Amino acid sequence: MLKVKTSDDKLIEIGNNVIQRSKTLSDVFHNSKGDSNAIYSLATINSNAVYLIIEWCEHHKDVPIPAEEQCEWEFTDFDKNFFESLVDGEAFQVVTASSILDMKSLMGAGCKYIANLAKGKSPDELRLVYGIATDSDDDEQHSIRMQ
Repeated sequence: MLKVKTSDDKLIEIGNNVIQRSKTLSDVFHNSKGDSNAIYSLATINSNAVYLIIEWCEHHKDVPIPAEEQCEWEFTDFDKNFFESLVDGEAFQVVTASSILDMKSLMGAGCKYIANLAKGKSPDELRLVYGIATDSDDDEQHSIRMQ
């Protein structure tokens, strides 16, 4: 077990299942030499993202961890349902957290999901999906559409 403190000041115990899938947490665990009082700060990751990562890892606990050089992740029905159930930017939080924690499998699954969101979308639809603001104001947008 490893204790982490999230950006929203929650203290969460991380089990071996998650530690094994994260190069960062694995290194921290080994460097702490089993000190049960050690707390690792996840200053840029909130507790919600950590709990989602734990949920994803718990489901994949029996799936072999791919070799480090293997980049492609087999996107399962669970992965699809997992990411589709996330709201308000949680998918981006999970992908960002998995990048910080060096969790290639989760990051691969998340990136594949986010990339699939873009398929067949117009630029305006992509802005909505990814929460991208435009540089121009509403009046300018209206006049462009009218032309």
